[in-house]
Amino acid sequence: MSTIKTKKNEKILIKDIIKELQYSLRLSVAELADMIGIKFYTLRSYESGEKIPPLKNMILLANFFGISLDYLNLRDKTPYIHSTRLVSLTAQIDRLDSTKRYQVENNVNTLIGKNQTANIANILDRKNIGLTEDIHKNISLLRKEKNLTQQKMAEYLNITQPQAYRYEKDCIPPADNLIILSAMMDVSIHYLATGQRLDYDIRDDYLKETILKADKLLSLEDKKFLCKLMENIIEQTKGEV
Repeated sequence: MSTIKTKKNEKILIKDIIKELQYSLRLSVAELADMIGIKFYTLRSYESGEKIPPLKNMILLANFFGISLDYLNLRDKTPYIHSTRLVSLTAQIDRLDSTKRYQVENNVNTLIGKNQTANIANILDRKNIGLTEDIHKNISLLRKEKNLTQQKMAEYLNITQPQAYRYEKDCIPPADNLIILSAMMDVSIHYLATGQRLDYDIRDDYLKETILKADKLLSLEDKKFLCKLMENIIEQTKGEV
């Protein structure tokens, strides 16, 4: 088992990223709440830090913004993919001709700049181990794969054994325990909670390296621009067929 790097009192940054993403789309709190289908006062309590969203609303937010649950919870502290939208569009660009790929690569390199040459650590979800959208079953499956008892899992989480039992039956772990569980089980929060692996299907090595660097280094505004560029390229290509 890997060492659990995330502590129980790790600062959860959801409120900060929601505000940044909302601002990047030029949306008011009321507009965003309406678009993702939650109440205005509920969203405002998330942005103020008064409350942390339950998992179902985290998923709504992550899907709307095209980001991973790991980025929503841990922001730049996560080594997993930040922008699921960026990586998904890149997988489509990867199947186009080299001219289209070069266009994306050149734009990324321009946005990053010559000074950003540091190696970017990326962790991907390991092989498919059969997780589904049912988080209770996922926790049970992963615990058994790690050869952990419920009591041992409870000790890691600093909760009682009956609470650990309920995580596998009918209770959704709060955000801080989701973070610890994902580290304990060596999977992303995203995979743990939704059954969707944080992985990529990009064959061109240079494009893959370029876009994963962009995922970690670019601002939200630059990622928005890059996603729009790729959407336009994909749309133009459809018109050429």
